[in-house]
Amino acid sequence: MKRVAEQQARHEKYMARFTPCPFCQGKDLSVELNGQATDWVRCNACGCTGPVADGENRAIERWNQREKKA
Repeated sequence: MKRVAEQQARHEKYMARFTPCPFCQGKDLSVELNGQATDWVRCNACGCTGPVADGENRAIERWNQREKKA
């Protein structure tokens, strides 16, 4: 049980790095890879993708800089 709680805490800390989707306000997000050293964030709720970046951290950073859409 303790291990599951620790994994959940790590996952929540990781997901806290993302701002919600600017289109649907979804929080089910993941970082996608294209196999060529470029990453982007994808909203698993509406399919929106963020800007391509070099590396996971930069992809999250660029996603978080997007403006909220009306």
